Amino acid sequence: MTFIIPNPSVVVIDMHRGSCEAPGTVFVPRSSLILKPLHRLLMAARSKQIPVIFVNYQTRPGGPEARSPFWTSGGLENLYPNVAQQIEGSRWAEVMPDLEPRKTDLYVNTKRRYSAFYGTDLDLLLRDLRVETVILTGVMTEICVLCSAFEAFNRDYRVVVVKDCTAGRDPETEVCVLERIIHLEVGWVLSSEELIARFQRIT
Repeated sequence: MTFIIPNPSVVVIDMHRGSCEAPGTVFVPRSSLILKPLHRLLMAARSKQIPVIFVNYQTRPGGPEARSPFWTSGGLENLYPNVAQQIEGSRWAEVMPDLEPRKTDLYVNTKRRYSAFYGTDLDLLLRDLRVETVILTGVMTEICVLCSAFEAFNRDYRVVVVKDCTAGRDPETEVCVLERIIHLEVGWVLSSEELIARFQRIT
């Protein structure tokens, strides 16, 4: 697969306080490992006027749209006891300040399922921005990032997953997921440093 990244955008998935600050609502302990490399990546993207888009999972109070039978069976609450607090306008829904969100960044705050595309206007936003390459970062690698990678692929975007800017709950599963993305030719997997080096060539 020839590697080119025309018209990229960096999509940051679920890097809100609910995922990154204990006790959280959908807390991913390993999210702390990616804050610094992700911050560097975002700064490099902004310096080249590459769009940065934050996509955050949140629900309305009472979670009327969180009615997946797998979620309502109690499995989600067992994994994330505070998930009902991940509501619009709450502190948990705020993007992590470590990432220094800017006024020029864009936001999709209607993510209700695992994919960043499903039920959101992310695709419309990307098309309006003339984006061809979707650079995926955030949490969780084996769920939300993976689902978003497949959906971006199905919509004919070029897909890049940044391996040191994504985190899940289990490092072995992360490695397996990234290998599958490469093997199935869903997208490319790069480090943040490799990607930043490519950004530097953009004039």
